[in-house]
Amino acid sequence: MAQRNQQTNTPVSPLTIIGPIVTNQIIQGIQQSQPTQPTNATRPTTNTQTTNNNQTTTPPANTQTTRPQPAPQTQTRPQPVRQIVYREVPLPIPRPELREVPYPVARPMLTLGRAAIVDAPYEAQVIVVMVERNEAGNTIRAIMADFGFEYLTATPLDLLGVSLAKFRLPEGMDPEQATILLAGDPRALSVQPNYLYEVAQSQSADMMRNLQYAPQKLDLAQAHVFSTGEGIKIGLIDTAVDPAQPELSDAILDRLDVLGGDPLSRDHGTAMGGLITAHSMLDGVAPDVELVSVRAFDEDQTGKVSSSSFALAEAIDKAIGEGVDLLNFSFAGPRDPLVLKVVDRLEELDLPIIAAAGNNGPDAPPVYPAAHRHAVAVTATNNKDEAFAGANLGMYVEIAAPGVDILSPAPGDRYRLETGTSVATAHVTGIAALVLAINPQLTSAELRAILLEASRDLGAPGRDEVYGAGLIDAARAVELAAS
Repeated sequence: MAQRNQQTNTPVSPLTIIGPIVTNQIIQGIQQSQPTQPTNATRPTTNTQTTNNNQTTTPPANTQTTRPQPAPQTQTRPQPVRQIVYREVPLPIPRPELREVPYPVARPMLTLGRAAIVDAPYEAQVIVVMVERNEAGNTIRAIMADFGFEYLTATPLDLLGVSLAKFRLPEGMDPEQATILLAGDPRALSVQPNYLYEVAQSQSADMMRNLQYAPQKLDLAQAHVFSTGEGIKIGLIDTAVDPAQPELSDAILDRLDVLGGDPLSRDHGTAMGGLITAHSMLDGVAPDVELVSVRAFDEDQTGKVSSSSFALAEAIDKAIGEGVDLLNFSFAGPRDPLVLKVVDRLEELDLPIIAAAGNNGPDAPPVYPAAHRHAVAVTATNNKDEAFAGANLGMYVEIAAPGVDILSPAPGDRYRLETGTSVATAHVTGIAALVLAINPQLTSAELRAILLEASRDLGAPGRDEVYGAGLIDAARAVELAAS
């Protein structure tokens, strides 16, 4: 096994489910401590629309939209190096089919008819039931009357053509009992607890050591000569984002919300979105993309940032309704039947997803959605190309990107260091956008092939469970897309 980074000692959350992000101390006065970065040209102004969680967005009839071709680069961007003419020298690129890798063995799942119970934390006294959309109202009322459940909320899932209802259970009944009770009821297409997804946090040492090393590792300067992601729309399923952060200004196309109420946390979403779109003090991976931010995570009563099966399914459905070109999943959780059904549908639609491989450590089981066959699973490395010590291992891991002590935007005009596979995932999502801007007709399988082919092997020769195919190179990925 490849040598793993011993300098980063990230405590593992005692909970079964983790989120792939580790936050660090806020850095004030970044203008003084950060070397001057080149500033991109002024971005075109876009309208910001806020949609509450009671609105239903119907996706376009044709989900395979044609992505617009990127506009010519502005004069402030670096000019192409004339000695290298990528489009006149086609490079052969393998176009393998989607990898033939079965689902990794994860936590045991109890399946009873239409019900499934996973050994993972869930919301107390709450279950989620999927019902036929045409008869949703009548079915929900009948289930309430027959079992004494309290109605909490319901939402249509256009992606699956069904409705999803959430109920509070009577005193003395827990979600596992209720799931088994409804397992054979033909009115319930599926029933399960409302599983929880979390974002774990800890402190990092020597926080000023590696300021902005990621752009050099990824070779972004050369990649940006040919692509900045213009014309590509990314769905960011995360916490709320702070539109006042300079690195996000003009990049947010829509801000949607499936939770309701005022956000208690904007940190994680602001960091992930800002790493992709940064264009002020930092060098973002794809500074000209548009973000569709969907708030599905927020702080709970204990101060942890979390989401649930119900919220994630609704958030993904809303993002698809906005016509996004790819999705960033900087979170991880169990083998959740509901979320996996949604990802199955994304596979049918051929919509790419980039997902975090998880921060549970080398002995942890696979996490999802990253371990789903359709996802590109991303792990994290440091400035020495060593694997993040807290990352999950497994053959579902496909690619590595910088994710240790990464200077990232924070709410307001602040910046701080972030560590985790969440961060690495945002980097790879941005590179995927650069590739799609060059060649919008690529399938998910072809995009995956380019990302893997553009990776530099690390660790044991060939693909391994620590680094996957290796460290992604943005310039090489753009070059392959242009061939």
